[in-house]
Amino acid sequence: PGANVPLSAEAEQTWQKRIERAQTTADQFYPQWERALKRYAEAKVNTAKTDINALLDYRHVESKKAQLFHKTPEINLSPVDPADPAVPYDAILPLRQKFLNYELGPQGANLKRALHKTLIDTLAASGWMILKIGYEQVSLPVPPDAMGQAPPVPSVPIWARRFITNVSSKKLLVPDAFHDTDFDAAPWLAVKGTMPVRQMRAQGWTIPDDFQGSSQQDEAVFEHVDEQDSTDPLGTYVEVWYRAAIFDPSVFHPELYRCLILVTGLETPAWCVNSPYQGLTPEGALTDDSLIGNPIHVGTLRDLIDSAYVPS
Repeated sequence: PGANVPLSAEAEQTWQKRIERAQTTADQFYPQWERALKRYAEAKVNTAKTDINALLDYRHVESKKAQLFHKTPEINLSPVDPADPAVPYDAILPLRQKFLNYELGPQGANLKRALHKTLIDTLAASGWMILKIGYEQVSLPVPPDAMGQAPPVPSVPIWARRFITNVSSKKLLVPDAFHDTDFDAAPWLAVKGTMPVRQMRAQGWTIPDDFQGSSQQDEAVFEHVDEQDSTDPLGTYVEVWYRAAIFDPSVFHPELYRCLILVTGLETPAWCVNSPYQGLTPEGALTDDSLIGNPIHVGTLRDLIDSAYVPS
């Protein structure tokens, strides 16, 4: 898990072309999304006094939000095989259920907050509800002892979190040849992002020392206000999660994922690794603690025949 995967220059260029085609397809929908979100958000009189937005879209969206997610759900666990007397379900399941609800609650991943944010997108703009899930930690190296002996472990985690975050629909990229709303069946999904260059290096990405950034602001956002240029060097990137077996003939498990990060302005990938959320048994199967499916989760409230893009 998390092992580096070499990527040839030819393969990197092929990924760039896939991303460009996906972006070209997405660009066709951005004006429609902008107009729809503007009807929801803007309340102002234009040139004529009779030209007024009565905010009917706002009323409809907010009333539907309350109907869709009016109560905080509790996760209830039930055994897959309750007839197995060897497993003490009565003792295990209540503890696991309590822990799971805590981790999904405000003190953990705060799933409710993330899902509330996606409802605006799916009702008022794109028709998509997008979440990205994962785990991250910060570790510090352990110095040698007074005798100069190397420590038993090279580093110690000082912070960690499981996260569930919403993703704006203008940051999602879907393969141009994918025509379905079962997004876990897609060969790959990607999200665009912008972050300070120093933060990229802190993530462990391969960023040259002379890289000065590729952007002054985040372009993949809805046009609510005019964004000011950043004073810190920013890098624009695309984070791709793809099914390894489709693109690498040496991989056999169809649910094994890899993560590829391409930074604008760099000729080589900043990161290309096996999914850190999955492991393989010696026989080649996924380990029991492996994440199933793409870490980028996309949901919809409706389907449109032969299309990954649905009306809001």
